[in-house]
Amino acid sequence: MGTDADLARGRACYAAEAWLEAFECLSAADGATSMGPDDLELLARSAYMLGRDDEYVAGLERAHAMWLKAGDVPRAVRCAVWIGHSMLFRGHGTRASGWFSLGERLLKADGRDCVERGYLLIPVWLSQMGGGDWQSGHATASEAAEVGERFGDADLVWLARDEQGRALVNLGRVREGLRLVDETLARSTRRTHSPTVHSA
Repeated sequence: MGTDADLARGRACYAAEAWLEAFECLSAADGATSMGPDDLELLARSAYMLGRDDEYVAGLERAHAMWLKAGDVPRAVRCAVWIGHSMLFRGHGTRASGWFSLGERLLKADGRDCVERGYLLIPVWLSQMGGGDWQSGHATASEAAEVGERFGDADLVWLARDEQGRALVNLGRVREGLRLVDETLARSTRRTHSPTVHSA
């Protein structure tokens, strides 16, 4: 299969959630030519869905660099957030902190108001809740949810609302927290969320 055909097939398989075939076709296309950052993100997410964490991060790192080169700081920052998230949950705390800090620095220098500011609150609430500070964690997740709502980002809203509910349960507001979690789950569909978030 030629490069264009591999790329087209890979995109179609990704849309159909045929993760292995998507990964194989996109990898073949990537090996034959330099893909753009959008397609690199598809390759990375396909790898994630297959449990291939190293290839997931490698794809996001390349996409991050390409978004920066293209001047799209928000997209580069979002890649940095997910790289840091992966590192954090794989036990690489120092590397995770480095990526999160990079994202914060890039957005501060860029200055624009964007949904990625909400995504950068993810490591904040993870740290707060991980340390048992459920009140602060709830406040941070609430702020992130508001950012997600303002920009119409279903992924961020879902993640933040779910964490709000978890914080409320741990604050003793069990009924309120479970209601919020149930509402969040009810709103979650494959059509409204990216596959990596929906599978979380």
